[in-house]
Amino acid sequence: KQTILRWQRSGDLAVLNADDPDVAGWPTLARREFFSGSTLRARHAARHLPGLHNQMNIAAAALAATAAGADE
Repeated sequence: KQTILRWQRSGDLAVLNADDPDVAGWPTLARREFFSGSTLRARHAARHLPGLHNQMNIAAAALAATAAGADE
């Protein structure tokens, strides 16, 4: 994942996990947007999907989709 960030430029978007201090600090020239499992758990869909890893994947995908112009 760090290799992807290494190739990003200022017009790109880096979607990073705010709950992981190491990941949140990864260097990139891209615009940085952060997702968090704690904010996702408040959403209805995430409560029905088992496993924190699945919830974090939903959070990252939702953030990327919103940044690309999708509505909630």
